[in-house]
Amino acid sequence: VYNFGKSYPLKTRLTMAEQIPMIGEKFPLYKQFSLATTEDVFGKDALAKADHFQANTLASSYIENNGNGTFTVKQLPAEAQFSCIYGIIPFDVNNDGNLDLIAHGNFFSPESETERQDGCIGITLIGDGKGNFKSMKVKESGFFSNKDAKALAMIYMGKDELPVILGTNNNDAMFAYEFRHYTQNRVLLTQHDRFAEIFYKDGKKARYEVNIGSGYLSQGSNSISFVPALIDKITVTNQKGEQRNVFENPIVAYK
Repeated sequence: VYNFGKSYPLKTRLTMAEQIPMIGEKFPLYKQFSLATTEDVFGKDALAKADHFQANTLASSYIENNGNGTFTVKQLPAEAQFSCIYGIIPFDVNNDGNLDLIAHGNFFSPESETERQDGCIGITLIGDGKGNFKSMKVKESGFFSNKDAKALAMIYMGKDELPVILGTNNNDAMFAYEFRHYTQNRVLLTQHDRFAEIFYKDGKKARYEVNIGSGYLSQGSNSISFVPALIDKITVTNQKGEQRNVFENPIVAYK
């Protein structure tokens, strides 16, 4: 809070004072609060007894499970850092067998002392299967979302069960995007399934876990889309530990 020579009573309390009433009592003037250090506000003894945490990164990131109890954090490309991200969907956009990311976000109603975050216009990140992503321009992907964007979810519609992205905007209409070039098959999972393992012809293996909630205040269709020509088989394990094959080349997966 900046002050240019004058002091004004805290008739309208700062957000911090609303959350911690003693702040308003301790600093009755804007100028006093603006010049106060963290130690002035909370006191040296209270800070010494408090838990101290440190953030190593604030970047939107991809976290890779290395399979040995360790994880690797990789920052997503710069386009994913222009604003906050709320909705995100992992999906093979270009039918190459590698998961890509579709995301959006913004925040138009921050606290009074903070500028709104409005730099996101919709993000499509193409993955290489090794944890690296490259941003696709909006005019190439066709996915555009520049409002106060929140949830994203994937559903399948029509007799051909084509994938459709549903998105929401705060205090605004929902939108939908359909995929024009979709050549994949789909396996539908049930609420009793725990995870699916996908075995690729090149020796790679992927694991898809069934979760309640697939994004910010959203739940998409619980299914796996895949390119049949790239897959050897897909097995699903349910909550009882029972396995079943849902796809095995050259059999076409059921829908």
